[in-house]
Order: sequence, then C-alpha cells, then structure tokens
Amino acid sequence: AWLSRGREVRIDHCPIQDSREQASFRGVVCPPNLTYPRPPRRVDMLFLGWNPPGVNHFWNSLTDKLRNQLMWVLRKLEWRWKGDFLSEFSRRGCYFAHAVKCWQQAKPWPPDEVTVRCARAQLQWEIARLRPKTLCVLGQIAHKAAKEIIPRIPTRVSYGNGWCGEVGGMKIIITAFPNTRPNPTREQADRTNRDCTLAALRRWWTPFNPESGT
Repeated sequence: AWLSRGREVRIDHCPIQDSREQASFRGVVCPPNLTYPRPPRRVDMLFLGWNPPGVNHFWNSLTDKLRNQLMWVLRKLEWRWKGDFLSEFSRRGCYFAHAVKCWQQAKPWPPDEVTVRCARAQLQWEIARLRPKTLCVLGQIAHKAAKEIIPRIPTRVSYGNGWCGEVGGMKIIITAFPNTRPNPTREQADRTNRDCTLAALRRWWTPFNPESGT
C-alpha cells in the first residue's frame, strides 16, 4: 500500500510477510520503505523499470544510470527543459515505477520467485491505481513482472525490435532497458539498447503535450 505524505508516497507493503520466508531470500528488503513523489493526476506514460539498485535510485539520485539514460532518450524525442528534469517528467504526465521494489541491489538480478511475488502483491495494485494511458516495459525483469499480472501480453519478446499492443484499454510497449550496451538482436546489431528504446518510443508513443492538453 501507499502512505501519502504531502508531495510524497511511501510504499510499505510487503509481499513476503513471514520472517523465516524472508530469511530464505537473502537480499530482500521487506517492506521496501521506498519514497516516491506523488504521481501526476493524469498518467500518460508509466515507465516500468527493474528494481532499485540501492538506496539511491531513479527518484532520488542525479547519478542514477536509468534516469540519465532515459533523459538521453527523451532529449532525442525533442523534449526540452530548464532545471529539474523530474518536474518536466511529471508535467508531461510521466511516472516511473520499479517492478521489484523489495530487491534493492544492482547485482545479482532478483530471483524469479521474488519478481513474481512482488508483481502480484505490489505492481498489480499500483498499475490499477495509476491507470496509465501507456505502459512502457523496460527490458527483461520488468517484462517478467508484467507478464505475471497483465493477460495477453507475449511471454517472449525481442527487446531490440520491441512489441506494442493494447490490453484492457491500455497501450503497452515492451522494449529494451536503455543503456549503452550493444543490443544482441541480430537485426539491431549496430544499435545500443537505448537506441532500441528510442526507436520503439518514436514508433509507438505520442507524448502528452501539456501546452495543448492533448
């Protein structure tokens, strides 16, 4: 559940309640005790990432790798802002969520069972609450979580080529996690992962324009 505190929300629900069960998953932080900003009133785009890489993450760190790679992608989409990127992100109806909130380390990746449990207990409720017009699933771990709770999305996707469809009135884009590594897809051999993210958004997303309201 989310606890609202002014301009922030605190995520305090734990999908792994039993202390003995928690001990079997070394690395689980439950409840996650993450603080997010309050979402915009209308969520045009919800970007779904993996798990927090530590105490510093997308929402609170200027050096977060995902934040900076997503900034690169959005600049290529002709976004311009002065000052705080996150203010512009919110103004344009965008929001970000970690798919596996209780796994707060960069490596190793979250175990499959932790990903599934977090998705069913937290992410499903979060997406229903936010009701985004478009959900952008960034890479393998986010996709693994999303397919647990969203029916009819493909279980296998080429992240380099991407996928787009509609489920329950919500557009879903599945694409690569944006970083500067070469994408392993044969058709995208000359592109980095963030190039593939950019191509998918250019192809399938029309960003909300706050000036025109469309």
